[in-house]
Amino acid sequence: MEEKICRALKLTKLRQESFSRSLDEIHEQKTPPKSFRRRKGDWRRERRKVVSKEKEFEERCEEFIKLRDAEVEEHYKEIELKEKDFEERRREVELERKKLEGRRKEVEEEEELVRNKFAYEIELKEKEIEERRRELEVERKKLAEKIKLKEEKIEERRKEIEVERKKLIEGIESKEKKIEERQKEIEVERKKLD
Repeated sequence: MEEKICRALKLTKLRQESFSRSLDEIHEQKTPPKSFRRRKGDWRRERRKVVSKEKEFEERCEEFIKLRDAEVEEHYKEIELKEKDFEERRREVELERKKLEGRRKEVEEEEELVRNKFAYEIELKEKEIEERRRELEVERKKLAEKIKLKEEKIEERRKEIEVERKKLIEGIESKEKKIEERQKEIEVERKKLD
C-alpha cells in the first residue's frame, strides 16, 4: 500500500513537472495568446496550490509510513522476545535429552513421553504466539479506528465552537447596535428636555 502511495506521488510530481515545463515554454514564446496572458496569474496560483497540496500529501504519507514502521518494529520486537524464550526452552529440552541419553535403556519410554510432551508444549506456544499476533493486529486496527473517531470528534467540536463563536460575535454586535440606538434616543430626549 505504501509503495502504491509513493508511486502515485511520483506520477503526480512528473505530471506537475511536465505541466510546469509546458507553461514555461508558452511563457517564453514571443507573442503568447491574449487569453493566456490574462490567465497567467491564475495558472501560477493553481500551480502554487498544487505544490502546497502535494507537500501536505507527502507529509501525511511520511507520518503514515513512520507510524506503520513503528508498529511493525514493536511487533517484531515482541516476536523476537518470544523467539528468545522459545530458544531458551529448546536449549533446556536439549540438555534434558543429553542427560537421558546416558541412561537411555532404562528410561527410553519415559524419554519418548517427555519428548512428546515438549513437542506438544512447543506447538501450544506457537499457537499462543500466533493467537497473540492476531490479537495485536486486531488491537492495532481498533486503536487506529479510535484515533480516527477522535480526530473526527475534534473536528466536529471545532466546527461547533466556530459556529458558537460567530453567534456570540453576532450577539455582541447586535447588543452594541441596540446600545448605540438607545444612546441616540437618550441624547434626543435630553436635547428635548434642555
